[in-house]
Amino acid sequence: VMLEAGLSGAPILAADLEGIRDVVSEGGSGHLLPARDAEAFARAIRRYRDDRDALRALSRSAARSTAERFAWPVVVDTLLDTFRAAHLETGKTGGR
Repeated sequence: VMLEAGLSGAPILAADLEGIRDVVSEGGSGHLLPARDAEAFARAIRRYRDDRDALRALSRSAARSTAERFAWPVVVDTLLDTFRAAHLETGKTGGR
């Protein structure tokens, strides 16, 4: 859901938890906020409610940042690089 939001230009406000950190780039696609801190979430929401220019800037950044990291061509290239590296490593050790 966070990737879809980012790709569509919706800034992400999410709890700073393992796994989520892999998706949300602080200030790039959104903000990581302390888990279980409702006031931190409320402040972030109010900030962007009150500053539409900042919201538009973060929206553009979210779409760009997410696409740069998670668009299918990027994912495929990363997987191919991983497979190539594993193949080279396997070839060096004589394994399959």
